[in-house]
Amino acid sequence: MKTSVADSALSIKNLCVPLVLATCLPAFVLWLWTVGTFESLHAVFIWRRGFERVTPLGFAPLAVACFACAVVTAFFVQRMGARRTLIYFTVSLIALCAASFVVSRFAGHDIGFVPLALSIVTTFIGVHLWRVWSVDANLSSDIERAVKRSSAYTGTVRREASLDTGLHLLQMMLGCDEAVVYGFDARGLLLPAARLRLAGNEHTDTNARPERDAKVTNQAWREGVRLCETAIRKAEFQVLHTKQIVSSTSSAASLQATPDMPDDEQIAASSKPTHAARVAVPLSTDERIVGALLVSLPRGFNPDDRLLLEATGSQLARDLQRDAYTRDHARRSLLPAFLSTHASHKRVTGFNLIGGKLLEASFPAHALDASDGGYAIASLDGQLAFVNQAMRNFADIDRATLAKFDLFQLLDRFRSHAFDEPVIAVRRVMQTGTEYTRELYFTERDQTLSLRIQLVTDTATHQHHATASTAASSNTSRAPLCLIVTVRDISQIKEHERLRSDMVSLMSHELRTPITSINGFAELLAGDENLPADAREFLTIISNESQRLSRMIDNFLLVTRLEQGDKRHGSKSPLLLDDVVRETITQMQPTARRKRIRLVERSVTRLPPVIADRSLIMQAVQNLVDNAIRYSPERTTVAIGAELDAEVVRISVEDRGYGIPPEDLDRVWEKFFRVVREGEDKDEESTGLGLSFVREVVEHHGGTVGVASQIGRGSRFHFTLPRM
Repeated sequence: MKTSVADSALSIKNLCVPLVLATCLPAFVLWLWTVGTFESLHAVFIWRRGFERVTPLGFAPLAVACFACAVVTAFFVQRMGARRTLIYFTVSLIALCAASFVVSRFAGHDIGFVPLALSIVTTFIGVHLWRVWSVDANLSSDIERAVKRSSAYTGTVRREASLDTGLHLLQMMLGCDEAVVYGFDARGLLLPAARLRLAGNEHTDTNARPERDAKVTNQAWREGVRLCETAIRKAEFQVLHTKQIVSSTSSAASLQATPDMPDDEQIAASSKPTHAARVAVPLSTDERIVGALLVSLPRGFNPDDRLLLEATGSQLARDLQRDAYTRDHARRSLLPAFLSTHASHKRVTGFNLIGGKLLEASFPAHALDASDGGYAIASLDGQLAFVNQAMRNFADIDRATLAKFDLFQLLDRFRSHAFDEPVIAVRRVMQTGTEYTRELYFTERDQTLSLRIQLVTDTATHQHHATASTAASSNTSRAPLCLIVTVRDISQIKEHERLRSDMVSLMSHELRTPITSINGFAELLAGDENLPADAREFLTIISNESQRLSRMIDNFLLVTRLEQGDKRHGSKSPLLLDDVVRETITQMQPTARRKRIRLVERSVTRLPPVIADRSLIMQAVQNLVDNAIRYSPERTTVAIGAELDAEVVRISVEDRGYGIPPEDLDRVWEKFFRVVREGEDKDEESTGLGLSFVREVVEHHGGTVGVASQIGRGSRFHFTLPRM
C-alpha cells in the first residue's frame, strides 16, 4: 500500500510540475512581450512590403497560442525526453519562423513568432531541467539509502569515534606520543580530523619562555603538515628522524623536530639525547588518497612496523571517508548537484563511502577463503556466488571448472550412500527453512566429511523492523537471501572417537571375563543341594546380578558406538516403517501376554520408505514397546502406529500406564536414568539405557524423538525419520 501511495504521489507530481511550468513560463514571456522587450528582435522575423503596416495578432489569441504550444511542449518533453523531442521542436520552430515570414509578406498579419518561440523554448528548457533535477534528487536519495542500508548490516559494527579508536590502537601497539589524522577540506588543504596526544607530553621546562614554546610547537606542526603533504604527493611513507633531548633541569622531555645531527655533534653535558622519528603515512582506499596519518615515535621508526601502519592506515582511510560523509550530509544544499559544488561533493563522498562499505562487506569472503572449512554460497536460483579454496579441494575441482558448475553439480561431488539425492535435500531446506546435515564417509579415501546446507535469511532487516511484540509472529516472514553449504573434514575427530570407543570396548571385554566366571561359579555352587537355603539364595542373587551387569555392558557398548557416530557400523537401505510396526507387534506378543497387555496396531495407509538400518530401527521400536509394557498395569492396551507427517514418517507407542512426572520428562532420554514412582523402588530389571539407545539410533538417522505424558493416564513416545 505504501508503494502504491508513493507511486500515485510521484505520478501526480510529474504531471503537475510540467503543467505549472507550461503556465508560468509563457505568462512571463507574454509580460515581457507586453512591455516591449522583444520589439527589435520581433522585427527581424517580419517581412514587410515597403512601408506597409503588418496587423499584429490580438493578445487573447496570442496568449492561447502560447499556452497551447507550451503545454504540448511540456507533455512531449516529460513523456519522451529532451533528446528524442529536440529534432521535432527544432523543425517546428523552423516551420513557425517560415510561416511568420510568409503570412506577414502575403497576408499582412503578424502571428507573434517571437513570443510563441520563446514560450516553446523556455518550456522545453524548464521541463528538461525539472526532469534532470528529479533524476538527480532520486540519485542522491538512492545514495543515502544505500549508505544507510550498508550501515545497518548486522555483521558490521561501527562507531562515530572510529578514528579515535584506530589512534588508540596505534598508541597501544607502537607507544607513539602523538598521532594525527589529516583530511582534505573543500579547498584541498590538509586539516586535522582526529588527534591523540598523551598526557604529560607537553614541554614542561620551567626555565623556558612561553613564546619560545609556542614558536617551537608551531614549527613542529608546520613541519608535520609538510611531511604529510610530501607523503601524499609521493604516495609513500615519509620518515623524519628527530632528537628528543631530555634535560636534567626539566621534568619532561622536549621534542624538537630537527634533521639528524652529524655524529660528531655533541649534546650539552646536562642533556641526554635519544633518537625519535615522525612518520607520515598516506591514507588511501580504492586507489584514492583521502588523507594522511602523522605518528610521533619516541623510540624511532622500526621498518618492521611498516606493514602494521599500512594495515591500520587503510582502515583509517575508510573511517575518514565515513566522517567526511557525515559532515557533508549534515550540511543541506537547496540546489541540485549539477548546480551546487557542495551537493556534488557530498554525492562523491557518498559513492566513496559505499565503495569502502563494499570493501568491508568483502571481509567475510576473504576470511572464509582462508578458512580450513569448505564454504559455498549460492543464490536461490542455484548459481554459485562464492566457493572458497577448501571447498574446491574437497570437491576436487579447479577454479576454471568451477565456473561452469551450479549448486547441484557441486553437491553431486559429495554423493555417497547417506547423501544420494542433493535435489531433495535442497528442496527440504528451502521448504522448511531448517538446515540439512549429514556425515559422509568415503571408503576409497578413508575420509569422513560433515555436510551442512542452510538457508540464509535477511536477519538484519528482520531485527531492524521487528518489535518485541511482533518478533515471534514475524519470525517466519524473513526474506530468504541465499543458500550456504558447509563441508568440514572430521576424519581425525572420528578417528579419535573410534579409538575411545575401542578403548571402552576393550575395557568392557575385560570386564566380561570376570563377570562370566562369577556367574558360572555362582550357578555351579547354587546347584549343590547340600548348601544351606540362605547360601543358595545368596548365590542366586549373585548370578542374577552378574547377568544383569553383563546385559548392561552390552547395552552400554551399543549406545557408545552410536554416540560416536561411527557410520561404518550397519548399513542403510530403503525401509518401510509400517512393516517394522507389524513385525515388532508379532515379536513382542509373548511378552505382552505374560503381563496380560494387548498390543494394538493403528490402521494406516501405505507409507513412503525411509533410509535406515533395519536392525537398529527394529531394536529401537522394540525398546519403546518393551518400556511401555514394563510400566503399564495389567489388562491395559499399548498402541503402536506409523503415520506420514509432511516430510517425515512418525512412529508412536502409546500406553495407559502410570505416567511420567513433568520434572522427569526432559531426563528420560538420559543414560542410566530411571523413573521412580512415589512409594516404590527403581525397577531392578531396567538398565536405564533403553530410551537412551532409542534417541541415539534416531539421531543417528537424522530424526528426532519426543514424549508426552500425564500422571495416571499414560505416556506417548514417538520418533520421526526423514522420508525418501
